[in-house]
Amino acid sequence: MEEVKYITESVCVPILVTPVANHADIKDKILEGIKQMGTHSIIETPKQKIFNSDWHLQKSYERPYAPYIDAIIKQVYLNIIECHEIPKDNISPMWNFWFQQYKKGDYHQTHSHPSSSFSSIYYVDLQGNTPKTSFFIRGKEIELTLPLEEGQVVSFPGFLCHGSKPNKSDRVKTIISWNYI
Repeated sequence: MEEVKYITESVCVPILVTPVANHADIKDKILEGIKQMGTHSIIETPKQKIFNSDWHLQKSYERPYAPYIDAIIKQVYLNIIECHEIPKDNISPMWNFWFQQYKKGDYHQTHSHPSSSFSSIYYVDLQGNTPKTSFFIRGKEIELTLPLEEGQVVSFPGFLCHGSKPNKSDRVKTIISWNYI
């Protein structure tokens, strides 16, 4: 058998950044909807420390912020299929979306979403020096040429390892994430 070669130098990983046109109008409404839900901490493990999230809540749990992100999920879906020339029948949004809020010291170690074709992260509140998402290939961090900012959605293949470094800021970072299959 011939030696397997890893060819990262000649292959691009498709990472798409979509600006949310009405972000300034909906940011406070989303944050208020999240606040109405109360605090649902994810228990600290070696892999994550997230002070508030609805990732682990049942699908039927009321999410007051949901109406503000439906149009965003649909727009990002259309951007993904157009930019990557994917037939509409081959990819669809999954029902699951969730928010995560990171206080000072919170983090989410490197992980992937292997059952998803694409994953997306909407930066709802990303102020000061709160950490953005880091991406990795074979344990090496990928340097993005386009800086990620509040009011943007970053979409990437579900297999791509990513994580959030510890928040060293006193400000809370809020994201909403979802997957496509």
